Amino acid sequence: MLKAKPKRGSSYTWQSILAGLECFKRGYIWRVGDGSQIKIWEDCWIPSRPNLEILTPRGNNLITNAEELINPVDRNWDEQMIRDLFWSIDVHCILQIPLSAGREDIVAWNFNRNGLFSIRSAYHQQWMYKFRGNLIQEQASGIGDEKVWEKLWQLQIPSKIKIFGRRVLHGDLPCKGILANRHIENSSSYPAWCNTLGVTLHSFC
Repeated sequence: MLKAKPKRGSSYTWQSILAGLECFKRGYIWRVGDGSQIKIWEDCWIPSRPNLEILTPRGNNLITNAEELINPVDRNWDEQMIRDLFWSIDVHCILQIPLSAGREDIVAWNFNRNGLFSIRSAYHQQWMYKFRGNLIQEQASGIGDEKVWEKLWQLQIPSKIKIFGRRVLHGDLPCKGILANRHIENSSSYPAWCNTLGVTLHSFC
């Protein structure tokens, strides 16, 4: 499934599966067993790395699978070979990965400790993938929600207004803009001022 690609004339169901698979590919990781199925230079298998991949360029290296990095006698990492092949930052990460003798490599979900896929963690991962760039840019420019919240908390206003402002900044209120982002039809029951309150609070703080 991880190698599946869209083909011309694919059904809507298959296209939907592939779309979900793209989200899964951004959060899956190989758990090392015997190393026979893990492609060192292509697969995600380094748990302590943000992109889960090796940083060292392959170059002309002929070693392909992770099993080639395991000593066949004691079934531990071949430390000398690893130090000869990889940058020091990768060496440290690889040697920290535990090995289990007699177990096959398995695909796991990196965003749950038990390795099992969940809709909640997948939704969070997809949101971060889509909006993290904007969030980092806001924080770098000093207008991130946390900075605004700190300033809001220091204002000499009633606590209930501070809490209300925090809910607005975190998108917890069903304002028109938030409803539109969630593809919910706008209702006249939500006043127009609610749509711009978050921007006003950012400017005021």
